[in-house]
Amino acid sequence: MTSEQDCGGNLRPELREIIQSLLDAVGYVSPREKMEPTNLIERIRNALNVKIRSSYRGTEDCDLDVDSISKKAASVVEVSESLISSAFALNSTEFFYFDHGFEQKMSFELYAWFFFYIDDIASGSRDILENFHRALLQGKAELLPAPLARFPSVLASLYDHWDPLAAAMMATSALDFITGTALEQRRHVVAMEPSVHAPNWPGFLRTKSGMATGFSCAAFPRSDVPGVASYIQALPDMDQLMCLTNDILSYYKEELAGETMGFVPLTARITGKSPFAVLRNMVQEVRELHHRIAATLSGDDDALQKWRTLEQGFVAWHLAIDRFRLCSDYGFVW
Repeated sequence: MTSEQDCGGNLRPELREIIQSLLDAVGYVSPREKMEPTNLIERIRNALNVKIRSSYRGTEDCDLDVDSISKKAASVVEVSESLISSAFALNSTEFFYFDHGFEQKMSFELYAWFFFYIDDIASGSRDILENFHRALLQGKAELLPAPLARFPSVLASLYDHWDPLAAAMMATSALDFITGTALEQRRHVVAMEPSVHAPNWPGFLRTKSGMATGFSCAAFPRSDVPGVASYIQALPDMDQLMCLTNDILSYYKEELAGETMGFVPLTARITGKSPFAVLRNMVQEVRELHHRIAATLSGDDDALQKWRTLEQGFVAWHLAIDRFRLCSDYGFVW
């Protein structure tokens, strides 16, 4: 594979243009200048390790790479200066929620730790994930394998830093993520042919497994944005923008991996459009969402600033992380 080709041979020049149009659509400006170098990623990673190992009895006996998962979780709020070439490293600059307090970051990153963990175990733990909600509703979560048995207490701790309704939506988003992840492991679901009569199926699957609501609500801790009324009307658009942005910026990685359950390939198969046509439509929708969110939040400067920090950091994260190959293969610099 040459530097100007991907698995499709002629994909990258056109996709590069689409990605650039997305950056223009959200008025992307690198968050680097707003960030001060800190060692918070090391502090968060170490704190996560201590919390997991000391509080979640049984993890020391299971096949669990706590440190690796903690690095991934910590990277959500911060990104290393050397991340472009070496992935999750220590000397870092703040990222998604760089203006949150340390305790707020810790609470969210313990929450995020489980998403990376669940993603890591999904292929071999379908039955466990499918029965997680049942155990939770029966009050038997403690019988689940470690560390999943402690996930309910992590969700409950979100109420310490976020409005009760925001914390509830973050918890619901986490439960949907488990459902969506389990759904994607069902062999017959993966193998089924998308129906032209089911145009909303790709969006439904993405919403279940996308975690957009959890990430969006996390941008507004109670100490900075006291109530949900200041941003709740914009939340549906925030969720949609984050899902579409992720789908656009992860398309290249997924195409190289031959993945077929993503929003773009599913939508292309259902509508009969080319993937590039689908991507261009998505960019246009992102542009409209970006302006609409700003207009909705225009009466609250604090809420708007929190959202902009997340929106810009979310884009920067995709440009920086090695797994998406947007820097190494396309030359995009976050």
